[in-house]
Amino acid sequence: MKNKFVKQLTQIERREARLRRIRIRAKLSKTGQGSGDLVARTPEEHYHIGVSEKSHLHIGTFLSKNAGDPAIQVWIMQESCSVVPLTPFFLQDFLPKLKQHLLPRVVSMLQGYGDTVGIPSNGDPNAVIFQLDRIYKHQLMRINHTTYDVRRSQDIVNPSTAHCNIMVFSGDDSTSHHPFKYARVLGIFHANVVYLGPGMLDYRPHRLDFLWVRWYRTLEMRCTGWAAQKLDRIKFCAMAADDTFAFLDPSDVVRSCHIIPAFARGKHYADGKGLSFLAHDSTDWTEYYINR
Repeated sequence: MKNKFVKQLTQIERREARLRRIRIRAKLSKTGQGSGDLVARTPEEHYHIGVSEKSHLHIGTFLSKNAGDPAIQVWIMQESCSVVPLTPFFLQDFLPKLKQHLLPRVVSMLQGYGDTVGIPSNGDPNAVIFQLDRIYKHQLMRINHTTYDVRRSQDIVNPSTAHCNIMVFSGDDSTSHHPFKYARVLGIFHANVVYLGPGMLDYRPHRLDFLWVRWYRTLEMRCTGWAAQKLDRIKFCAMAADDTFAFLDPSDVVRSCHIIPAFARGKHYADGKGLSFLAHDSTDWTEYYINR
């Protein structure tokens, strides 16, 4: 019957929305995510990461378990002796980079309290200490953003799915003329950080959210963009490069993005065997397109 059909359709839509929320809540409960991870608290917040600390990684155990993986260690050559001039070895890279990333952020947080002076922003990264030597892992991050038609929207980033790519402003990066940089999110974390450097106030931990990412490199092509009616192309940075893996402040993320494999150019590894278990590079394609 067409009697009050608008009301009937509205009731059907609300029931379907409730069922979707129930399914999402049930799925997240199986993965150990708390109820705080379900929705962003307010639309004014640029991003939201859950408060749950159920899923944690002990830093020392994580590093020893994945020793030799290019995602956390870099392979360098060291001059040893005249007989064997160069000796290859792995240098632990994950923890120093993480501390170097978190140091200015925790210093900025302390300076924001208004009663701290004399804290150098470029101090010793070893002044950053992790409470219980743990970092806490999250399954989802939600990003609020404004669409091109000036509407509110929200993206969901999940490193375990295809929705794991993000974009940030390139800023003062002189290596590319492209306005954005693109990355694949390998992990969503937060840490309770204690600052023990000059100007410290106390041993109180401060929560800091961060993303562990693997950078794409933009391919400089002459015939791309709106005028050429062709999509921009990117590829992953070399695994051995020092700046392939990095840490990001979630506040710097513009939004998620749609990265499409260039299927015609084939897989990066023909045998399907990659170099890094943590980076999941065994499934890499040679090149990708940035969908607009």
